[in-house]
Amino acid sequence: MDYIFLSTVKGEQVKSVKISYDIACRWSINLFQRIKTYPEELRIPESKFSLQYFIPKFHLPAHGSSCHSKYSFNYRPGVGRTHGENVESGWAHVNPAAVATREMGAGARHSALDGHWGGWNWRKIVGFGKEHLIRLSPRSEHAFAGALLLKNLDEARRMLGQCEKICKDFERQTDKDTVMEWHAMKSSWERDPSKPDPYRLVEKCELFRVTPAR
Repeated sequence: MDYIFLSTVKGEQVKSVKISYDIACRWSINLFQRIKTYPEELRIPESKFSLQYFIPKFHLPAHGSSCHSKYSFNYRPGVGRTHGENVESGWAHVNPAAVATREMGAGARHSALDGHWGGWNWRKIVGFGKEHLIRLSPRSEHAFAGALLLKNLDEARRMLGQCEKICKDFERQTDKDTVMEWHAMKSSWERDPSKPDPYRLVEKCELFRVTPAR
């Protein structure tokens, strides 16, 4: 995984990289200490990128509570409503190819599966702008992954408006100082995750015994 990641980003000029990985909570530990031991062409300085690590939404509930907010797509700016599982969706398409390729030699099977994945990715890319075809004919040959990008974007904008209204209605009914404190805590945590986490669920609460007045 280190080799795949470093080979992908070593020539990039972007400043922020967001990484979605099933075990990002473990893989990210000591990443740059490991990088120092690799060949020169794979080494990148820690200051080259601002890295953020995420666990895809389907996999996240299986992790411990310490991961649930720290690695969630729900609570970080700049990721929209990404679920991080899209790389998994291709298995439904390629699984039947196992029957067709299982008797091939290793090299032939590798090439055949590469062709399947390449075709899947190409169809997604060329389908980004064809959402209107889905509306005209949902069962048409154009109804493949990626074709609903525009429809999903419209829905996301609509849901954003609804959520903003609910949030503002709630804040209007809450003490202003408390709301300001919440926003300050959220902004502080987004800048530095070592600060108090506003989204952490309290698993244990202390019970106080109240002595009745006499």
